Amino acid sequence: IRHVNSSAPQTGNTIIKRATRRLQCPESLSTREVKTTAALIGKFEKFAYHSSLGQCTVLYSVTYSNTDSVALAHKLIIEDVVFLPNVDLPHRKKELLILNTELHEADQELEAIIHAGALLGSRDTILKLQELERRIIDVVEKLSIHEWHVEEPTSVPVPSSFPCVPAIKASRNRADRALCLTNPHAQPRDSRYMMSPSKYKPTDKALQLVADMENMVHVEAPEGLEWVPNFLTEAEESFLLAWADTLTWDSDVPTRDTIQFGFKFNYNTHELEKGRPWPKELDGLVDKLKPYMKGKPINQCIANRTVPPQGFGRHKDDDKFDDPIAIVSTNGGANIVFIHRDGTRYHVARSQRLSLLVMSGESRYQYVHAIPEGVDDPWDGKLIPRRMRISWTVRSVMDVSMFDD
Repeated sequence: IRHVNSSAPQTGNTIIKRATRRLQCPESLSTREVKTTAALIGKFEKFAYHSSLGQCTVLYSVTYSNTDSVALAHKLIIEDVVFLPNVDLPHRKKELLILNTELHEADQELEAIIHAGALLGSRDTILKLQELERRIIDVVEKLSIHEWHVEEPTSVPVPSSFPCVPAIKASRNRADRALCLTNPHAQPRDSRYMMSPSKYKPTDKALQLVADMENMVHVEAPEGLEWVPNFLTEAEESFLLAWADTLTWDSDVPTRDTIQFGFKFNYNTHELEKGRPWPKELDGLVDKLKPYMKGKPINQCIANRTVPPQGFGRHKDDDKFDDPIAIVSTNGGANIVFIHRDGTRYHVARSQRLSLLVMSGESRYQYVHAIPEGVDDPWDGKLIPRRMRISWTVRSVMDVSMFDD
């Protein structure tokens, strides 16, 4: 962290953190609350999650527009928020403070600091934070449930090129198979947590994603993002899950198990290699996906298996894969966050069980996407507990000449 001197309006940084208590952690503060507290001493240009130092201490970095705000941060503590400026300016702080002797002595300095902060732009900053929060709430309230309504899967047999579903009772994992055949709209399925929320502790990456999104605006679905509910029938899903239960999964990625068919994307070198041979069990899925793939040959598929609280980090599918990208979700669903590359806006889509998401155009190239880690997902005013989810991402490798014999 550095202090910048120039003839222009000076800038400075300070770190704001939660106070550490040995015996008992302070009551949880949201990033929004910490951000508002930071704004009490002036206008800031940047606010970001910095790091987590154990269960009770979280660091945020703040860059103020004026060095005088940094001076006000000298030895400043407001409730559970501790200000740690990168440079101490106690003499300048005394110059900025105008104490009101009519107030109680314990309140005089804080009132003077807030008054000085108002002269340094704190009021405008706080109003902007409130306006951003209001806009986000307005957008969420205006989201129409009809855009994402999922009808119950039909019980009428649907013609399909999928092979006949094998005997589920013969599966090695009877518990998982029983869950797969449960009515997804029945209450027991939605109320069952695989991991207790009280035991879940967010990682630094999870906290960073939440902090970043608080500085963004939620927008409508980007161009090229298509959602198809009930793309699979329950019988087709059951076939894929029973087959997946017989496979050996790879552990190349620490947050999930994977299997790559056709071609394998090496996450270390970012190069393509030969993957597992293309299995006949995927032929039915390929046939159903062809109308959505713009005539591109389907020659690569990655199956991802995640269990709560695992998620996917922010990423854009490598340009070695053509446009579009198709994602089919089985056994469970998850929220997928699409974040524009300029970092100012995001969109949340629901990858519902049995559904298809197609990314093309703007949603494919101008947005990165991620599945936030967690034990549940907020959707339509409810918290939906997560289950084990297997997604099938189907793609087209643009240049296969290097693999010609």
